[in-house]
Amino acid sequence: MSRSQSRTYFVAKNATGSWTVTRSGASSKVFETKDAAVKAARQIVRQDGGVLEIKNSDGRTQKSFTLGRAAMTKLNEVEGVTLSGAGKRTFKEFDRKGLTPSERRAKLRKDPTKLTAGVRSPQSPRSSQSERTKV
Repeated sequence: MSRSQSRTYFVAKNATGSWTVTRSGASSKVFETKDAAVKAARQIVRQDGGVLEIKNSDGRTQKSFTLGRAAMTKLNEVEGVTLSGAGKRTFKEFDRKGLTPSERRAKLRKDPTKLTAGVRSPQSPRSSQSERTKV
């Protein structure tokens, strides 16, 4: 099981009519209302990263989205881009504050070193070879 799969949280109505927040393979927390359950689940996912799946009262998926570090993990796997410790701390701070994408962009525009100092991309063999030929 991948790390993001183990961090999938579900908000669903249970047999007693209450709403639960359940993590894959873990016990659940019970809430009286769907709104309270969604709010708690978003806070958990915002802090820890992961996927949140919200079900209707009939059990069908209403919404599903990724918050926090899981999205960055996907980017790392596809693009080969990794964050340094400083970059990870910056995004963790954004996650903790619950910043929207536009708020994150605004903060990074004000201080681009928060992002550029923290991003490392692998050097491609082609670029390193062309650098050697220039020398």
